[in-house]
Amino acid sequence: MTSTYSVGVDVGGSFTDIALTTPNGTHRAKAPTNPQDFSDGVLAALELVAAQAGCTLTDLLPRVARMGLGTTAVTNVIAALSGTAVGLLTTAGFEGELAVSNGIRPSGPDGRVHAPELLVPIRNTVGLHERIDRFGEVLHSLDETEVLEAARHLIEDRGAAALAVSLMSAYANPSHEHRAAQLIRDAHPDVPVFAATELSPTIGFFQRTMFAVLNAYSADAIDGVEDLLDELQRLGLAVPVKLMNASGGAIGVGAARRAPMNLMHSGPSGGVAAAAELAARHGLDTVIAADMGGTSFDISVITDGQPFRRLNAEVLEVPTSMSAVDVRSIGSGGGSIAWTDRRGMLRVGPRSARSFPGPACYGRGGTDPTVTDALLVLGFIDPEHFLGGSMTLDLEAATAACAHVGEPIGLDAIGVARGIWTLALADMVAAVRMVFNRRGLDVREYSIVSYGGCGSLFTAAIGQALGVRHVVVPEVASVFSAFGAATANIRRERTQSVSVELPTEPGPVEAVVTQLLADVHRDLDEERVPTEARKITLEADLRYKRQRFDLSVPFQHELPIADALEHAEKEFFELYTKIYGTGSSLLGAPVELVTLRAIGIGTTSTPAAAAIAADATETAGPPAPAGVRMVVLPGVDQPANVDVFDETAMRPGVTITGPACIDKVDTTVWLPTGATAAVAADRTLVLGLSATTTGAQR
Repeated sequence: MTSTYSVGVDVGGSFTDIALTTPNGTHRAKAPTNPQDFSDGVLAALELVAAQAGCTLTDLLPRVARMGLGTTAVTNVIAALSGTAVGLLTTAGFEGELAVSNGIRPSGPDGRVHAPELLVPIRNTVGLHERIDRFGEVLHSLDETEVLEAARHLIEDRGAAALAVSLMSAYANPSHEHRAAQLIRDAHPDVPVFAATELSPTIGFFQRTMFAVLNAYSADAIDGVEDLLDELQRLGLAVPVKLMNASGGAIGVGAARRAPMNLMHSGPSGGVAAAAELAARHGLDTVIAADMGGTSFDISVITDGQPFRRLNAEVLEVPTSMSAVDVRSIGSGGGSIAWTDRRGMLRVGPRSARSFPGPACYGRGGTDPTVTDALLVLGFIDPEHFLGGSMTLDLEAATAACAHVGEPIGLDAIGVARGIWTLALADMVAAVRMVFNRRGLDVREYSIVSYGGCGSLFTAAIGQALGVRHVVVPEVASVFSAFGAATANIRRERTQSVSVELPTEPGPVEAVVTQLLADVHRDLDEERVPTEARKITLEADLRYKRQRFDLSVPFQHELPIADALEHAEKEFFELYTKIYGTGSSLLGAPVELVTLRAIGIGTTSTPAAAAIAADATETAGPPAPAGVRMVVLPGVDQPANVDVFDETAMRPGVTITGPACIDKVDTTVWLPTGATAAVAADRTLVLGLSATTTGAQR
């Protein structure tokens, strides 16, 4: 049987999304996510999408040529602090490094400073009497007997189920750390052991140690993923599943097992990768990827076609040595719960009803009003055609839930629903502004790529409030992150600390480059990427001497190394000035080359969907509305009849003007007054927004 299908899966906090691409088009489906066993939602959604394709799941899976999975398995373990018991072996004298937390004291929701979560208690930390200096010279040899006794103590006496090994100067010479890890693996083959420099041989001791501990803490999270993959193979899947990683690419299960934290935020990174590709197709190189699902509103900034990445991504509010797509999230989704605080003020989120019990309108026992309930009460959502008609919403329950919250503060159900809309919108606008203000960027120069099951009901209003001129809504907006998982390229990274002041002798740098290239080629060999499908680039992280933060610039390793170093330093000066201003450069100050990073991309072949119409010129005129809907428009006293359009009846080239609701198969697009929506050749909706922000919510 010919393999002609590709499947993408995104396990979200509320729903599990599936995108199935076939030669006849793309099918999509959603199923509630079971927080106790996420495989339930995956299998249920696969059954739904197989039925759309006219077959059973066991008929579908053998025809799949590519399957990608974005999962919350690791994210949930970290968020719930439900990981495995970890033991840490480090250099004697540095046992309290994690407790000190690099001097970081984050603020909680109440504004009070608190200590970050300590994943490894001091009593589960053992210091080894070894020492290597910052030049890599051994000052005190490793005592192998001490290593084995420390591991035995942590496992047998302290109950550690996974171990992290992070020694002080291992970035300069990892021999002690690697030997200690190997000794423990040989003596305790059933215990996962994570050596910090095997994961990230970078100079920051705290960040490196934290990353190793987090990987050990989430070691068991991959078990559920592997159980699901075993079940899919039993049902007929013949190809290996690729997992979305935090860097916006895909990796195999073996790589994920060795570093499970690479799956952190894997679902959102799939959407960002797909947003960058869609933006490029439409000639947009500066966009905001905005994903509003059931649990959160996720934002990522794409400039010059590339998503911003964090070189020391924060987890549990502290920096790690993990490289990740920069996705900022707030608790504002369709399931975000409305409540009143002690002052009698209406609030929305961050707590979510998720899929179980879900919003009140789901009829699954939820009684708290959510953003979805408010949208239903205001008329934006048709209760009879939610998720393509597969689920009927309870308008009376939503109205009662809103009225119950409003009673103590003197608001009726409509008033509460208006307030929920306004607060959710304000939170999302503020979140986008904060991201741009921190980076010194002008948001008005960007467009928005809007996706997620709830996003298209808000992003036009968000764009108007921000002064954005265009919002792009992909055809498969509600399952766009799943679509990204199905189409993402393989991505493997290798890093190595260099820590030299420029200019420097090219020889040692050239040796690091050679080793990095060899390592990343081996990684792509593991992923079975053909040589002709590989693209390898290098990046250099530089900073002014003794500054704390690095900037990443391209490193042109094809040039002679001396020329590549000179070019990287020039790129650093230009980028530093662009970000921090013309007067910020420290003239004459020395620059340090901190880290080199090799990025291996494997271009994956994905079965093509049905051909896109070449002629996007509308000849029949705009379609007639499919009906009208009574909508309570924010800022307007009385409900109004709003035209409703069936997205499936809108041909490429057509343009309509708001106010209007555009019902897609599994979501709705809200088109405010004065805005336009044009259907592109690939059936993407391109919304043109009015230049003024007055009445932006209408």
